[in-house]
Amino acid sequence: MTDQYVFVYNRMHILGGIQSIVLRCAAELIRRGKRVAIVGENSPPPSIGLEGATIVTFPKGRSPQEIARQIPTSSEGINLVVSMDPLSASLALILCSFLGNRPKSSIRYLHGVFHPRDFARESEKRHVHMLNRGLARAIGRRSMFFMNVICRESHEKILLQDLSSSEIIPVPIDDRLPAWRPRSIDCVKVCSVGRIVPFKAYNFEASRIVRQALDLGVPVLWDVYGHGSGIELLRKTIEDERVEEHVVFRGSLDPCDFDRTVVSYDLFVGMGTAALQAAQMGVPTLCAIDGEGESCYGFLHEVPHGIVGEAVAGLSRVRILDAVVQFSTCSLDERRKISAEGVRAANKYSVGSFLQALNDTGRSIGGGPRQWFAFKYASFYYWTNQDSYVKRLYRAVRPFGRWIRPE
Repeated sequence: MTDQYVFVYNRMHILGGIQSIVLRCAAELIRRGKRVAIVGENSPPPSIGLEGATIVTFPKGRSPQEIARQIPTSSEGINLVVSMDPLSASLALILCSFLGNRPKSSIRYLHGVFHPRDFARESEKRHVHMLNRGLARAIGRRSMFFMNVICRESHEKILLQDLSSSEIIPVPIDDRLPAWRPRSIDCVKVCSVGRIVPFKAYNFEASRIVRQALDLGVPVLWDVYGHGSGIELLRKTIEDERVEEHVVFRGSLDPCDFDRTVVSYDLFVGMGTAALQAAQMGVPTLCAIDGEGESCYGFLHEVPHGIVGEAVAGLSRVRILDAVVQFSTCSLDERRKISAEGVRAANKYSVGSFLQALNDTGRSIGGGPRQWFAFKYASFYYWTNQDSYVKRLYRAVRPFGRWIRPE
């Protein structure tokens, strides 16, 4: 049984789906008496109580060997290192090598993939995608797990590998008791919580959906909570549709306030862990779709297990507008039924099952040529993401190159 867990993820200061996975796993492990370390450039917000966990933060450019010295390891049990995105994977592989050199230290490693395009983000350049392919081979197929079949299949195309030997481990949520109660309503109160970014397109369509509902005579209020690069675009869509009194951007929502805030709404629209948490509380939850603003899969219990918003060809869709309008006509008993079915669907995603799967799947870090390659490639990958003297020199000479370039 694993004695200590080391989670490696740089962006712990901005709370989202992956950050919430790390935090809920850490809290559950601490409750069980396990040792936990969270490693990254940024630490979780002070409002997140993680008494008992070792938080290892470091400035950009700090050597992995110095970072490894800050991580305590167990000399008796097993140490499981888990990374959550490509850059974190490169650091984790290096740390595994240093930690594994300690006497009587047994190291196992896993890398989680929680987005269909994690190794080939649309915002990244092609050379980054090529570097990511090499990194995936350094990680190894059996040391990689995916949140669902859609993520695995998409990465088979991205990485040009057969990933059938990689495990599927659905995202976890905390156990919570249903607290939602239906109410007699003249106006449907809707909310969404999460990052305000392009692939969560339903945030930007909320204003048009509400405008169309109002034109049909269905009163709707929609509150949007979150943070991200698309906040100004969101505000513009609200102004363009002239629905300032019906669609309101509420800013970021502290995870500690999620349950008591969301449970006060009639309907939740979203994806990922936020949708699972809302449904587990009993809030009727429409499962939105990656990159599709007008459509959803319907209520969470109508979606195949493991799918929490990924775009799946052939899976039936409904318009969010139609779902909201239909929900407004449901009786209290019909809403209770939707709520109960959503709770049952969400309860299949438990943090206990997730941690057990990590224990069963983690692979030992051994020696030999393959491990040597993994360490060397991870070191190269990690270096390319630092502000090295080569990058500084390139930035210095680039203006001169533009100056001498012929028109």
